[in-house]
Amino acid sequence: MEELNEEQDLVFRDKGVVENQKGLIAGFWIRDRKGKKEIHLFAKPIKRTRFYRIEHKTIMVDGHPVHDVPVKVYPLVNSLTHWGKYKS
Repeated sequence: MEELNEEQDLVFRDKGVVENQKGLIAGFWIRDRKGKKEIHLFAKPIKRTRFYRIEHKTIMVDGHPVHDVPVKVYPLVNSLTHWGKYKS
């Protein structure tokens, strides 16, 4: 009974994300071959965070330095960092 109640409170976002009513990520969903959604829930919902950090840097604009500009810094990702990471 609790599982049915939990599923009614879930919000299905695009790209396979399942959120609860509080905005926490509760799991993910996958569409199977028959068109039905398979739901995989986490034991504990997790809080959504930004995947980048903001640093203040000096940048060049038209050949002149501009100081203390907020810049989004994303983590370095390439084929070597993910080599075999998602292997079963």
